[in-house]
Parts: sequence; structure tokens; C-alpha cells
Amino acid sequence: MKRSLWIIGLVVLWATGTANGQTTWYVADLNCNQGLGSGTEGDPFCNIQLGIDAAVNGDEVIVAEGLYKEVINLLGKAITVRSTDPGDPAIVAETVIDGFHLETSVITCDSGEGADTVLNGLTAIRGNPANGGGMTNANGSSPTVLNCTFDNNEALGGSAKGGGMYNVGASSPTVTNCTFSDNTSDFLGAGMYNSSGCNPTVTNCMFSNSDAGPGGGGMYNISCNPTLIDCTFSGGQATSGGGMHNESSIATVTGCTFSGNSSTAGGGINSHDSITTVTNCMFIGNSATGGGGMNIGGVGSTTVTNCRFIGNSATSGGGLNDIEGDATVTNCIFTGNTATSGAGMSTNNSSATVTNCSFSGNYAFSLGGAMYMGESTGGGPSPTVSNCIFWENDAMFNGKGAGSFQIWLGGFVDPAMNYCDIQDGGFPGISNIDADPLWTDPGFWDGDLWVEGEADYHLLPGSPVIDAADNSAVPKGIETDHDGDPRFVDDPDTTDTGNGTPPIVDIGAHELQVVSTCPWDLDGSGDVGINDFLDLLAQWGTDPGGPPDFDGDNIVGINDFLALLANWGSCP
Repeated sequence: MKRSLWIIGLVVLWATGTANGQTTWYVADLNCNQGLGSGTEGDPFCNIQLGIDAAVNGDEVIVAEGLYKEVINLLGKAITVRSTDPGDPAIVAETVIDGFHLETSVITCDSGEGADTVLNGLTAIRGNPANGGGMTNANGSSPTVLNCTFDNNEALGGSAKGGGMYNVGASSPTVTNCTFSDNTSDFLGAGMYNSSGCNPTVTNCMFSNSDAGPGGGGMYNISCNPTLIDCTFSGGQATSGGGMHNESSIATVTGCTFSGNSSTAGGGINSHDSITTVTNCMFIGNSATGGGGMNIGGVGSTTVTNCRFIGNSATSGGGLNDIEGDATVTNCIFTGNTATSGAGMSTNNSSATVTNCSFSGNYAFSLGGAMYMGESTGGGPSPTVSNCIFWENDAMFNGKGAGSFQIWLGGFVDPAMNYCDIQDGGFPGISNIDADPLWTDPGFWDGDLWVEGEADYHLLPGSPVIDAADNSAVPKGIETDHDGDPRFVDDPDTTDTGNGTPPIVDIGAHELQVVSTCPWDLDGSGDVGINDFLDLLAQWGTDPGGPPDFDGDNIVGINDFLALLANWGSCP
């Protein structure tokens, strides 16, 4: 009998959630016993902090839909705090932690929390401290934040930072599938502020309608190394960096879209004294005084690859403005941008390198429909422009000499401009031409209005820019074009007029993709020979997804070797 009672007692303890082994705690704002809940599903806590207080490492706190007027601290615990269904946006929107203007962060991690501290599927609103309205991560705290929304939070005061999220003191959270909307900051970083050695990774997040004072409408980074992947910045406002501002930072931005942001410097991104790498990004309809899409300046380096600048506007540099920033811009498209000077791109005292870019349909109300290269002191830096197309751009006033409506040169600027296709008479330099590039559907001028068409800048067969560029000008490591297709493709129907060992690169952002009638010619030399044999051997036993798997059996083997030998010699 005593043994039976002992067993029953253990079952009761487990069922009521008081056993040491409990891993799940429940919170609900309705149907809870005020202050007396035990945290079980049938007898939940009434607020989230009680669940956090009760939990130990490895536990989970499940929060029912409701409005929780409180602020929470994760207390350094490796626990998960989540909604009932973090993957359902409707449930996330109804699981709300309301800071209720209590002048503190809605959510705080300041005890060294790591990646095992997880927030998933919660909405934080109405936090309004000096820093970190929605969430603060400090003292090396680096939690995982998933599927959360930070809405209508504020950072108040003359030095306020981080309306939505505030990351300082080497804190590097991982933030994924989150929304930062309608947050504000009186000073810096309305959506997110990152400083002091913080290296956050932010993936598939949305920053919208973020309003900051001096800098960083969507995000402000200073002395940190943020990584952003597939994020969207829209409707941000700030004096510097409507979408994002980078200061003395190393920022990596991939696959992101910046649209409808506004600023004095850098409508989409402003990067100063930073190392900024921007790849496969879109800048659409942003506006600024300098750099509607991007503004670059100071020491450091900025690399912009495979990006599109569409319909941005500025006084200087509608798409991109480089003031002593020495940007490297490759495989980019500038179309439909407007500015007083330099509708597509503007440089000033810069040794920018612009390679394999296409400029079309840009309009300057004064100078430089495609590019404006501003004053340099005598003997100062000048840009290097190679393998680019400047076609159907316009300006109110002519430039100097050839390419007059496309390009304006100021003062002592003397760019190295070679292997380019430039309307209005070409341009002095090596192998520059003036010939219709034969784009698929770029758009057209209808009076004073640029009609963008499909904005398709792929090349048609027979284009004069095919195999006409300079291989040596393509930056090291660039092996693909704007679309990610192979950058060096030979067109057997076109005579090589460019520079280098075939295959010769095409002028412009896109490479004409030619279906090979000689698939055994792996190196594109026009002959099947020893180099192709060595290439086949190097891939022996692998599945390359194409040649040299000539027989399509998903592995390079003896049949492929025999096929290559059977076609040895000159290609047909």
C-alpha cells in the first residue's frame, strides 16, 4: 500500500508540473489563476516572466495567444520561449508582449545568453527606453530570434539607439524571419542598432517604415561586422542611410532589397570608413541628396557585385555616389535613375573601378546621364571603367567631347575607359565603340519619359559587344555574370575583338550564353585536346551536372573518356 501511494505521488507531481524533470511550462493571459498558477497546460502561469523564472536550461516556455503587459528578461538561461505556433503569422500577431511605455526594453538578454536561448514567434510592442525599445542584447548575449515581430517601439532621447533592437558589447544574435516595422529612434538605428564588436546574422528579415534621426533608418552599424542575407529595407528615413548606415564596420549584404528609403546621404545604404560587400541586391526607388541607392565615402572599401539600381533619385549619383570611396562595381545594371549630376553613378576624387556594367535609361537634369566623374585635384585619383555599356542615357547639358550625354568629366579627372560601348561618338580609350548593343528589351524614350519595357539587358545574337571586352579587366574571382551564368563564354559566330585568351568576355552586365555544339571542348579553346582530358580526369568519379558527364549517367567515367577521345581535335 505504501509503495502504491509513493508511485501515485510521483505521477501527481509530474502531472502538476512540479517535478524536477519538467521541460515545458505554459503561460496564458486568460484562464489562469492570478499569481497562483503552476505552469502546467491546465493551470498556466499568467505572465511570461514567471515561466522564465521557473524554467531551467533545456526547458521550453509556451505562450498562448494574448496580450501580456510586461517586460521580460531571459536571465542567461538556455531555454526556448515561443508562441503556440511560431510558423503561423496570425498566431505570432496575436501573441503580444506589450512594454506599455514602461521606459525599458520589452525583451532583455544581458547575462551572456547564447544560441540555445531561443525566442520564437512573439510580437514585442511599445517599448520606449533610451536604447533598445523592442529588445536589448548586451554583455556578449547572442540569442536566437526567430519569426518575431518588433512593432511600434521607440528609442527616446538625444543619444537614443535601436528602436526595434539594440545589440552592444560583443552581442551577436542570430535573427531570422523577423519583422521590424514602424520603429523609431531619436538618434541612431530605428530598426536595429549594432555596435561595439557585435556581429549579428540577420536573414530573411523585413525592416519597414523605420524613422531615425541622424543615422540608420532601418539599421545602424558601428564598429561591428553584421551579415545580412535576403532582407528587405523599405520606407526607412534618416539623415544618413535611410535603409542602412555603416560606420567603421565590416558589413556583408547579400540578396537584399532596398526600396523607397530616403536620406540626405545614401537613400538605401550609406557606407563610411567601412568595408562593405554588397552582392545580388536591388535598389529601387530610393532617394537622397547624395547617392539615391548607395552613398560611399571615407577609407575602407566597398564592393558592389551583381546589383540593380532602378528608379533611384538624388542630387548627385542617382544610383550610386562615390566620394573618395574607391568602390569596385561589377556586373551591375543602372536604369531609370535620375539626378542633377550622374544619374546612374557619380564619383568625386575617387579611383573607383567599374567593370562589366550596363547603364541605360538614366537621366541627369544637368550633367552626366550615365556617369558624372567629378573634380579631382591635379594628379588626383580617377576612375577606371572597363567593359561597360552606356546607351540611351540622357542629360540636360552636353558633356565634353565624345559620349557627351552619357558621361561628364570635371576638372582634372582623366579616367581610364577601355573596351566600352558608348553612345554619342564613343570615347577616347582602347577599343571603345559606339554601336547599338542589341539588348533584348531595355526600354525606350517616349518624349521626356523613359519607358522601361521589360528592363531586359540580355544580349541578342549578333550584338557588337559579344566577345569584345577585356579579360584582364574582370576582377579576380569573378567567374559569372549578372545572372550568375558563366562570365567567359565564346560565341563561335562572332569574331573575337576583345583582349585576352579566348573565350573573350562580353561587354556589359550579361554574357551571351551559347549552347555548345562541341561539349567535349571543356576549356572553350575551340579544340578538344590535352587540357580537356586533364579537366575530365580532375572530375573523374564525380557528378558535375553536365560536361564532362557526356553520357548523362551522373558520373564521369570510362564512357565519357571514350567520347572525348572520339572527338579529339578541332571542333566542327
